[in-house]
Amino acid sequence: MLDIVGKRGWYFLFSALLILPGLVSLIIPPGGWVSGGSGLNPGIDFTSGSALQVTFETKITERQVQERMDQ
Repeated sequence: MLDIVGKRGWYFLFSALLILPGLVSLIIPPGGWVSGGSGLNPGIDFTSGSALQVTFETKITERQVQERMDQ
C-alpha cells in the first residue's frame, strides 16, 4: 500500500518545484527588469478602451492613418 500521508513532504516539494518557476515567470517581465513593467501584459479587456483592427487593400503607413484621424 502507498504511504501517501507519510511522504507528503516530498509531494509538497514536488508541487513547489512546479509552481515556483511559473510564479517567477509571471512576475519577471519578458525583456527582463531593465525594460520595466510587469511580467503580464494585460489585454484590452483589462486596460479599458477599444481595439479596432483594419485591413487595407494598399500599403498604408501609421503616419497616414494618424493624419486622417486628426482631421
